[in-house]
Amino acid sequence: MKNIILLFIICFANLMNSQTKIVKANEPLFVLNGNEIPREILEKIDPKIIDSVKVLKEHASIEKYGEEGKFGTIEIYSSKYDSENLNQHQKIIYVLGGIASIYTKEDVEFEKKYKVKYYDFGCIAPTNFEEFELKNKKVFDSLSREFGENWQKDIKAASMGFSKWKDEKN
Repeated sequence: MKNIILLFIICFANLMNSQTKIVKANEPLFVLNGNEIPREILEKIDPKIIDSVKVLKEHASIEKYGEEGKFGTIEIYSSKYDSENLNQHQKIIYVLGGIASIYTKEDVEFEKKYKVKYYDFGCIAPTNFEEFELKNKKVFDSLSREFGENWQKDIKAASMGFSKWKDEKN
């Protein structure tokens, strides 16, 4: 009985994807307490601590999570989940730096303090720039929920989409 809830979630995820498995298996987005998680972390969660599960299909999922939710989203909530476990799936802030990637002492301190990692593309922007801005936006929202506004003064200015995100918040 212990794993029935988790098994149901995984089976439902597979069912949601049954029509899209032409080239590769496309999974729904898994979100735990407002944070994206990979399936591997979901499978390690004790089902007894899950308070509720909400399934968002296609349009509702895309509206809330953007393109990452195009295969649906499974939102899981748990008041008993230890947030330290979530840090096993490191949050990443994507940066569009200069000609050479610069990693400063302040960057190291920011990463440790706010439990994130920087990924610097250097001077070559990825072709799916907007997708990385969206990913960063989710991290910025998460940092705001967890740390208020303090983190904003310390973030790398070249963090993709940060200025746009900040303008939207004001």
